[in-house]
Amino acid sequence: ECVTAGPDAGKFVFFLKLYRDCSVENTTISAAGNTLGIDNHPDFVGVLIDLNLISEQDLSNVCGVPCGAAVAGDISVREYVFATDPIAVNGVPPASGYQITYHRCCRNSVDNIVAANNQEIRYTATMYPFNGQNVNPCYDSSPQFAEKPTSVLCSGYELRYNSDAIDSDLDSLSYQLVEALGTNGPVTYAAGYSPTTPLPGPTLDPAYDQVTLDPVTGQLEYDGPGGLQGHWTVVAAVYGWRCGQ
Repeated sequence: ECVTAGPDAGKFVFFLKLYRDCSVENTTISAAGNTLGIDNHPDFVGVLIDLNLISEQDLSNVCGVPCGAAVAGDISVREYVFATDPIAVNGVPPASGYQITYHRCCRNSVDNIVAANNQEIRYTATMYPFNGQNVNPCYDSSPQFAEKPTSVLCSGYELRYNSDAIDSDLDSLSYQLVEALGTNGPVTYAAGYSPTTPLPGPTLDPAYDQVTLDPVTGQLEYDGPGGLQGHWTVVAAVYGWRCGQ
């Protein structure tokens, strides 16, 4: 988020949202010790930026149990929102962009990623160049997901979900299914799965539906096969566009 007023105008605040599956043993998210890094920027080589916990809440009030009472097999998800202090980022991003990166050990075990529980979970946001402008003072905020992520789909039911990305600068947005990132970059997908087929699809059984993500509206659609149960990781990216860039 680009700060546009007050003593920190021109600086960035970086946000992180984490979602914990409270039914998995030994999963904890601490308020302290969480940091971001900025890759591809010479001023931030080896620099860790502190994240401050600003809110947390259970998302299982309608369908599930509170995080503190969850046991294996329960539906229980808790959201944690972190933010940095305002930070000045000086320079013109390279073509590949400045990458704001968060990583931690470890991913949950899932059916579509090989040995996911041995992989870090890694999130990135990329700050691309625009007309060769220095990003200090800042002039753009990234798109943000306004909707809570859906975590449960009942077997045999239709999923129609939209993350409702918004952009405070009114830039155009596009959506894409992308690969999950682990310890050394992209993870290895199990046979029959890929970044664009992250849920059980025709590559596993011709009767299964192919998940789709509309690149313009961001609408995710999938018809869950009846009787099939499991855990899968789905990763979607949203891109902001301005003047064709």
